[in-house]
Amino acid sequence: QQNYALELVVITQGEDPYRIAVPQATRKDVLIASNRLLNLISKRQDGYLPFAAELYQWLIAPIEATLSERKVDSTLFFLPDGLRTLPLAALYDETEQKFVVQKDFSVGTAPSLNLVDYRYRNLNKAPVLALGATQFPEQNQTPLPGVGTELPLIQSIKGGEYLLNQDFTLQSLEE
Repeated sequence: QQNYALELVVITQGEDPYRIAVPQATRKDVLIASNRLLNLISKRQDGYLPFAAELYQWLIAPIEATLSERKVDSTLFFLPDGLRTLPLAALYDETEQKFVVQKDFSVGTAPSLNLVDYRYRNLNKAPVLALGATQFPEQNQTPLPGVGTELPLIQSIKGGEYLLNQDFTLQSLEE
């Protein structure tokens, strides 16, 4: 629900889970701040720091002491729908004037556990479709010259097919 208070759960190996309520933030608050942060960052606009700092106070600051006590150097966040693209490394600690990426622990994200199918499937003989482009002229992106070598190599090792440059289109992928 949009009005539910934020709750964080820290789970570390060999320790009991630690739950932390963040009553000053609701799901709606976190989603709004996250969307604003993502919007400003993706458009390369200034003004994102207040949202990065607010999200830091809600999502990282409440668990930071626990991470330190438990000597955690890597964190994995299982974020709900609406937050899965949140760039956690870009959250900002105003006290230390550091982004999360500058902290003594790393952050990563994973899909929510209820979205993952854990049934084993042997993929050794699964067909491979490799896709890539070496040039991106319309997007003004840096060329990726290794892709032209990597895709045929993948095909020679795993079989399947590859689509390179002009063959790498949405229509060819769908086909």
